[in-house]
Amino acid sequence: MKDYLEVEVKVKDAITLGTNVCLVKLENGKDKEKIMNNKTKLGKIPTEKIYINDDLTKKEREKQNQLREKAAEEKKHGKNVKLGYNKITIDGVVWKWNKNKEILEEIKIRAPVNIPKN
Repeated sequence: MKDYLEVEVKVKDAITLGTNVCLVKLENGKDKEKIMNNKTKLGKIPTEKIYINDDLTKKEREKQNQLREKAAEEKKHGKNVKLGYNKITIDGVVWKWNKNKEILEEIKIRAPVNIPKN
């Protein structure tokens, strides 16, 4: 992490979950934030494909997979797509997963309101 992400963190524990998957437990949330903010640097490693994701529940992973499928479908149609946690942005329009309704909903962005100065 120090070499590739250029961050210094304290690892509490590391567990191998599969052939190419491991779970890393950190000492605190600030260390996790440092890693998550710098994880895009891993894409610059030409010889490796390394990904860092949040630890999700089974249900959360299923929802993220559905969003990935939607993103791939929209990209095939030439749209600009950005994927995040429980949300997807398609050509500048943000859609968020509604846990209660179990559907994707467009997030309505309110226009800024000008408040007159007295």
